[in-house]
Amino acid sequence: MRSLLLAVGLGFAACAVAPHADPSSTLLGSYRMNDCSDAWLELRLLGDGTCACSSVHTAGGGLRADYSGRWQVQRDVVTLELDHRYGDWFGPRTLHVLRRDGFVYLVPRADVALFEAHGPLHDACFHRDGAPLEVWRRGARAE
Repeated sequence: MRSLLLAVGLGFAACAVAPHADPSSTLLGSYRMNDCSDAWLELRLLGDGTCACSSVHTAGGGLRADYSGRWQVQRDVVTLELDHRYGDWFGPRTLHVLRRDGFVYLVPRADVALFEAHGPLHDACFHRDGAPLEVWRRGARAE
């Protein structure tokens, strides 16, 4: 019984020591989510557990807000902890890791059902360049 408790305790300790994904993880890299034709969000997950985030708007002369922080993944949920005090402007901070046809998508919790019903939508999930996407605006698609 003591061995079992020790093993369970060590398992929890191992989880606590590794706050981010393994550097060989398929999650590492750059992602983008279109907000509209002239605005998008960018996200980079790095192997050291840091992340870089940007909110880009090209209309009206352009505006770019950059944030940095840390990320971690547990049970296929990525959590972003942004350092900038205006980090709330970036958008979703909890992203579900969903896979389809060999591609990885990071989907805000509020859009998981939409993803499951219609697939990866350009304005409802973070995706990598080359990932297949459905291109339509929310509410514009006839059911």
